[in-house]
Amino acid sequence: WHRLRMVACADRMTAKRPEDDDRLVEEIYDALDEGAPDRALASARIALHDAPDDPVLHFLAGVALGELDQPGEAVLEFGRAIALDPDDPEFRAARAQALFATCRFAEARADAETALATEKAHADSLWVLGLVLEREGRFDDADDKFLAAARIDPERFQTPIRLSHEAMEGVVVRAGA
Repeated sequence: WHRLRMVACADRMTAKRPEDDDRLVEEIYDALDEGAPDRALASARIALHDAPDDPVLHFLAGVALGELDQPGEAVLEFGRAIALDPDDPEFRAARAQALFATCRFAEARADAETALATEKAHADSLWVLGLVLEREGRFDDADDKFLAAARIDPERFQTPIRLSHEAMEGVVVRAGA
């Protein structure tokens, strides 16, 4: 769910932590990379028992919950991370994605915009804002955000392609032939 972005920000996240905690955080990242979000969540919860004020652990718990298709619970964990570190755009972008997944579009927009106020070229926030704009029917504005995200991180975000209704019908007809 957030794996690609999480890997992209791993160095930044571990830089916020004391060195002796790096091993546990790496175990959680490894579990997520291995497709074992349940193991990652269990490790994060154990670690949070000892360090309830650690925003990175709340973030990682949120990532695991997202991977487990529990975006509502992920919103809560990302919210805890934000409460502890309100200026981190990764935490805001992650919550924006989870809020979008739970159809809380206005809140998703607010988090994406707040993250962009902190870091103008934040690909994940641009992408989520594009999703919200697209949902509102503001396709040109959405495409601008999608394109900006794709320029920042072309390996993770695709350049938008829009088809007219007629062009889409032609694709469907040709596909059925």
